[in-house]
Formats: sequence, structure tokens, C-alpha cells
Amino acid sequence: MQTSRHNFDFDAWRQLAEHSPEDFERQRRSAVEKVINGQGCNTRRLLALQTRIDLEILRAKTPLNACLRLSVLMWDYFDRLRETFDKNLMRQEPRQLPASKKTAQIIAFPARK
Repeated sequence: MQTSRHNFDFDAWRQLAEHSPEDFERQRRSAVEKVINGQGCNTRRLLALQTRIDLEILRAKTPLNACLRLSVLMWDYFDRLRETFDKNLMRQEPRQLPASKKTAQIIAFPARK
């Protein structure tokens, strides 16, 4: 099953998962590996993250529990990214616009009746 970021066929993947879970898992792993291997310098980090994702799925007792566990994991990573962004933002000096950029012509609009 050919998959790229731009042509993901949800119904085909759903049907494969329903009728052939083993084939679904094999093709899912293949698609994930293809994406990871195409990333160049981030390959090690992505492989580590995918391993963590796979472990969370294995630990889950139901598909819904797996979804919830992955949601928590995603939000944890998002929070860490936000914290890093906020720290870097606080280190920067406030930017001042040059005086010539601060001026603008204000156009008055008549009030509505």
C-alpha cells in the first residue's frame, strides 16, 4: 500500500486493519521506517521516539487505551517543546522597530447609521 503525506487513504488502511491485522502491522511498520529513513540527520531521535510509541501500544490493553496513552505522550512532548520555546524567547532582547516603521497614515471611516 503506497502512502505518502499527501495521499493517505484512510479507508484502505482501515479495511486492511479490519481484514488483515498482520498485513496492516507489517505495512504500517514499513511506511513508518520509510518516513524515518528519509529524514537524514534526525533518524536516531525518530527511531527512539518510534520505539517509545511501539512500547506504549504494546503496554495498552485495548486500542482505545493505546490511543489515550499516545495522546498523553504527544502532549508531554508538546509541553517540553513549548517550555524550550518559552525559555529561548525569554532570553532574547525585545525587538524595537525603527522609528520610520512606527508611523502610518490613519484613515477615518464614517460611522455606520
